[in-house]
Amino acid sequence: MFNSLEYLSQTFVVSRKRFSSRQQRRIDYSGFQGEVYLKNVPLEVIEFLLYGEILAVGKNTSFGAGCYQLKILNR
Repeated sequence: MFNSLEYLSQTFVVSRKRFSSRQQRRIDYSGFQGEVYLKNVPLEVIEFLLYGEILAVGKNTSFGAGCYQLKILNR
């Protein structure tokens, strides 16, 4: 299924912290930011990526983490 999948990743780590009033301490919620290019992606995978774009995925989504935007190019 993924034998012909190609990718190029141009990501970097972003360090972020916030103060938790409940825990009375600073919380680290660092993550990745950047662009990933995919080629020869199976249709089933594109469907999951589209759902994830709408729902947001992972931890700290209420603070803006886990969001991504798809651009589908037909080249």
